[in-house]
Amino acid sequence: EDIFIVDSFSIDKTVDIALERKIKIVQRHYVTSSDQFRWMLKKLPIKTPWIFFMAQDERFSDSLVQKLKNLFALQIPQDVDGYTIDWRLWFMSKPLHATSAILRLLRTGACDVTQVACNEHFVVTGKIKHLGGILEHKDTLTMHDWYEKQNLWSTREAIQRVKPPSDDEKASLFGTPLQRKSFLKECFLRFPFRQIFQNRDHTLFYQLIKVD
Repeated sequence: EDIFIVDSFSIDKTVDIALERKIKIVQRHYVTSSDQFRWMLKKLPIKTPWIFFMAQDERFSDSLVQKLKNLFALQIPQDVDGYTIDWRLWFMSKPLHATSAILRLLRTGACDVTQVACNEHFVVTGKIKHLGGILEHKDTLTMHDWYEKQNLWSTREAIQRVKPPSDDEKASLFGTPLQRKSFLKECFLRFPFRQIFQNRDHTLFYQLIKVD
């Protein structure tokens, strides 16, 4: 029903294409994804009862389109405020062999975003159900660009580890998904010989994508 693009002053033809298609577009400098998403929720004049968030390099699959059509043809329970979908990462033009469930479909007015430097999480006040359907993350980075991106995210992760955690990030096994993730990270950082397992994971990763 309504599409908003928040553009971080791109230098390609994003703005022109959006205007040609009569899509609402606003420009705002990028700091972090968490900051950008929180600003969208607070400032965009969203009129629809549901919001689907996606990044510029993500694409709807046919299965996801059908799942969404089926969902909105039904009466959605009032106590459900969010739906997770299956997110699949692509690397060097190839889809990886695993998907992860992420929360992207949210009821307007019942959602928020964690305030973190990286790996933001959407949160809702009510129940969360799994919708299914694949959202394709078609990252088109070269190997060089991929390493540059990993350096950027690892720096943000390091800053996040040394600064006092926010309430969103406090480690708790029985807390929110982000708090459980923080708890498992702390456990892993104390795990002996963890570098060996990390190196094995990286080797397996390259075998799966079959990088030449």
